[in-house]
Amino acid sequence: MDRCAYCRDVSIDEKALPFQVNKKEALTTFEYCSTECREAIEGFVEFSNSNLDRFVKIGFTLLFGLIIAVIIAKIYFSAVVYGWILGLGLIALGVLFFRYPFATWGVYQRLGIKNATRMLRIIAVLIIVIGCSHIYLLYV
Repeated sequence: MDRCAYCRDVSIDEKALPFQVNKKEALTTFEYCSTECREAIEGFVEFSNSNLDRFVKIGFTLLFGLIIAVIIAKIYFSAVVYGWILGLGLIALGVLFFRYPFATWGVYQRLGIKNATRMLRIIAVLIIVIGCSHIYLLYV
């Protein structure tokens, strides 16, 4: 049984909507159940096409920089500096994932775009809380 790509409800209409995904020439077909879901899918694909490259560049730069900074801070600086760098890095990663909640297409197919985005934003908030608590625990 086909399900809506956005909300994962049973697809009422037998419509398929071709989209250009990730700036590739291949078109991907999305099933949808209503015009609201169709508009949400269109908005998500447009957001994904315009921001996925930025997300990957910022993510790799942030992750690589965080790894290097943590190694340098662990070797040459005190535990407080190390803790601050680690905490701020986690906060930055959480903000990145909250701003750009991109998952793999397998996750979107299993959960739907709406639920996958919600799940990723919850995980991002948890990463931010862990980063803040890491900084807070330095002074307790």
